[in-house]
Amino acid sequence: MQWSYFVIEPFTVTVNYRQSLKEMIIAGNYDKVDEGINEKLFPFKRRDAVNTCLNLIKFGKDMTNSEIFRLYEKYNIRSANAPELLAFSIKYPNKQKKHRIIALGNTYSMFLGYRISIVEKYTILRTLTMYEFTKRWPKDTKFLTASK
Repeated sequence: MQWSYFVIEPFTVTVNYRQSLKEMIIAGNYDKVDEGINEKLFPFKRRDAVNTCLNLIKFGKDMTNSEIFRLYEKYNIRSANAPELLAFSIKYPNKQKKHRIIALGNTYSMFLGYRISIVEKYTILRTLTMYEFTKRWPKDTKFLTASK
C-alpha cells in the first residue's frame, strides 16, 4: 500500500509477553546483541500472548523525528515496542538484512539528554543494538509501527 510519499508493508506476528525480554532476545538468534538492552531500560507489564498487525513504513525522503511523529499521529499509529520488534525479527529474520529497522517507541533519556531507541541494523550479521536518536533519518530506513 502506498500513501503519498511513503510505503507501508503489513505483517502479522504473535508477541509472547509471557517471555522475558532476555528470552525474546535469545529466541531471535542474533549474531550480536547490545548489552544495554534489558528489561530495566525497556520494561513491559503484559504477561500474555497476542496476535498483532505490525507495519514497516519506508519514507521516500530523509525524515526528522518530529516529521515522523506528526505522521504517526495523523494516521493514528504508534512506534512498535521492544517485544513487538523482537517478535517481528523472530518471524521475519531476513527483513533486517535488507533494511535498517527502527522501533522509535522504545526510548529512554540518558543522563546527558540523548534519546536512545532499539534498532535492528542491516548487515551480514543479524544485530540488535541501541542507537542515538538522529536529527534526520535516511530515506532507506524502515520504521516498525502498530495501530494505536
